[in-house]
Amino acid sequence: MKYLIYITPLLLLLFAGCTQKEATPHELTVENNQFRIAFGSCNRQDLEQPLWDDIIAENPHFWIYLGDNIYGDTEDMAVMREKYDQAKSNPGYAELIRNAIVLGTWDDHDFGVNDGGKEYAMKRESKAEFIRFFDFPEDHEIHNHEGVYYSEDYLINDQMKLKIIMLDTRYFRDPIEKGPGDPFMVYLPNETGTLLGQAQWTWLEQELQDDFNFAIIGSSIQVIAEEHAWEKWANFPNERAKLYNLIEEYSPGKVLVISGDRHHGEISKKALPGSGTKLIDVTSSSLNRKGGLTESNKYRVGEQFGIINYGLITIDLGQNRIRSELKTEGQEVLSTYDL
Repeated sequence: MKYLIYITPLLLLLFAGCTQKEATPHELTVENNQFRIAFGSCNRQDLEQPLWDDIIAENPHFWIYLGDNIYGDTEDMAVMREKYDQAKSNPGYAELIRNAIVLGTWDDHDFGVNDGGKEYAMKRESKAEFIRFFDFPEDHEIHNHEGVYYSEDYLINDQMKLKIIMLDTRYFRDPIEKGPGDPFMVYLPNETGTLLGQAQWTWLEQELQDDFNFAIIGSSIQVIAEEHAWEKWANFPNERAKLYNLIEEYSPGKVLVISGDRHHGEISKKALPGSGTKLIDVTSSSLNRKGGLTESNKYRVGEQFGIINYGLITIDLGQNRIRSELKTEGQEVLSTYDL
């Protein structure tokens, strides 16, 4: 597929660059004045997968998996590979990836253990199966370090510089503990531990200083929501504050977060503590497993949706708009936020 983007003066002001980037971006040509990125998470490979036809109908340029791309939960890599192969052979998914650029990260179940972190014994072997599933080429940066974090840079129609950053919130994550005797499994804050690890933080800081017009950060767990009992960046308050500070220092107003994990969809908005710049986190989960929890989220924009859903980012250059949407079967719109 080939597409064409037209950059208007207003959008060029929105997409003001930072410092010079050394790496050569992938060049893309797009048409019809729209650029689309579909995304989602939590896809159990042995259940019906009804959303692929709707996602394909969106004609996305990118598909981004945000974790729990399979439910592996094993230390047996033969089992992990079998589950990945089952997911990859699904006819709908196979059709989607023939026409879209595919990126992704992992969460806990495809990492190998529920709510797991750096203590998981098979994390290096699991990384090898992750790489095989996503067909990373031999010269890709993901091979050069521990964990599965990486970024991709795209120059669209010689004008717009798009950066996509995929974080790894599992491989380096320090332990978190549940409250004693707590039936709701509320995790206690780890005030000193790390979520990303030193090497990934150093890399991320450099990525946010690069020359780009707009960036999407993929995190398997929610960045902004903080009131629910489960896994989230708020379990590591020092790490979340560090992320906010980096975005505010280097890329205010130019970053959108997408996340998964929760088995519901919602959009969260927070004013960053220094400048007040708004940060948006669009959570899309699950692709084929309904949620059931109703939770408080003081940062939520609109409603929480416990039905199967996927996310869609549309950069509409004719209308100078970046639209984030959550959708369900039949391409029904559940929630919308325009940047």
